[in-house]
Amino acid sequence: MFTLFFGAVNLAGAQNKKWTTEISKIRNTEVKSLISDQPGPGGEVVQTIEYIAIAEVEANFESCIKVMKNTALHKKIFDYTAKTEMLEKESESEWYNYYYTDMPWPLPNSDSVTRFLFSNDGQTATFVSTASPNKIGRKDVKRILLYNTDYIFTKLDNGKIKITLKSKFQPVSSLPTWMANLWFPDGPARMIDRIISLSKNEG
Repeated sequence: MFTLFFGAVNLAGAQNKKWTTEISKIRNTEVKSLISDQPGPGGEVVQTIEYIAIAEVEANFESCIKVMKNTALHKKIFDYTAKTEMLEKESESEWYNYYYTDMPWPLPNSDSVTRFLFSNDGQTATFVSTASPNKIGRKDVKRILLYNTDYIFTKLDNGKIKITLKSKFQPVSSLPTWMANLWFPDGPARMIDRIISLSKNEG
């Protein structure tokens, strides 16, 4: 789940850094990315990876919402995800998910716990995912401490849906910059493409 190498975007925290803008051929997705060193939850300065991905697509609004609410489908959306599980459902608008990421060698495996908040006004549906690393006990892998992502679905006047992913993440160990850069711009674009493909079965 390479997106677990990322997580809501904070432009102010890196406003002095240079963002890279690219266009993926996958659904003509615009992807802005930034790799920088920023303070982590413990105060130490660590590698931080951020991105914003935007695509205007032909998709069913309600079906996309169903996909995002189905935790079991998330391992089909995110790269290298071996396990997804809903840990606790507080309400229809709040729940906690667990993810286990089985990364290819030599990258370490990791896990994460995220809190999802959902809102929908009929025009825009937003899923705000924030790391909750202390929700359950640690397992035999390092836990991601900062992994925040917003998933935003907006109806457009032309009948299409605008999908926006805003993510900020601090990996459990630093990646070579060239390796992290290889994921852009197609990595986030693939996530959007998978959500759309899965939504066709949720109509």
